[in-house]
Amino acid sequence: MELLIDTDFIVKMGRYGLLEPFVDLMTANGHIPPPFRYLFEIRTILNRSKGDPTRSVFASHKAWNAAWSFVADGLRMDGPQDYTVLEALDEIPGIDAGEKLLVEYSMRTSDTVIVTGDKRFADAMSHPKAKPVRAILKGRIIHMEHLIFALGSAKTPQWSDLRELVCAVPNCDAALHSLLEKSKKEPDAIADLWKSTRGLNSRSIDTMPAPLCPPFKVV
Repeated sequence: MELLIDTDFIVKMGRYGLLEPFVDLMTANGHIPPPFRYLFEIRTILNRSKGDPTRSVFASHKAWNAAWSFVADGLRMDGPQDYTVLEALDEIPGIDAGEKLLVEYSMRTSDTVIVTGDKRFADAMSHPKAKPVRAILKGRIIHMEHLIFALGSAKTPQWSDLRELVCAVPNCDAALHSLLEKSKKEPDAIADLWKSTRGLNSRSIDTMPAPLCPPFKVV
């Protein structure tokens, strides 16, 4: 299984300090190796922010270093080949330029999963014009929330530590911060995150979640 990693996922998980636990989780479930693939743009973003990561999307040297190390272990995704697919994707609102490249690659490479941090991607999959895409990408997209739930469930890190990491950067993903905010009791926060993942499944019409790891894994 080849993982295609969207840029926003790398940025957000780098800021949370969760890229290394994500790699460990994927390794434990047999998905790394082979190397994952990333979009060329993340290299550009990293290089441009190298001088002062604190003034970039990474917001800290620690997050920048985590993202740099993560990308160094991956492979840059090949350029598009089927421009007819890209033109069709232009008709689907909510899919950004990077996601179009991920979808185009995934539609011609069957043993792939798209890993994203963008909920708009889930909504895009529900659009009527996305029906041909859904038919091919059924169960082949997974969102950051699914993977954060999986990390907490595996206790890598513990839920309390996981919530601390997420809540330390509330402006990284406001929705996720709201789900896991420290004022909630732990069982309530976990239940809210689980409910949100179920909502993503519904919104994406069976394209989410890819069964990469427990509890999002077909046994």
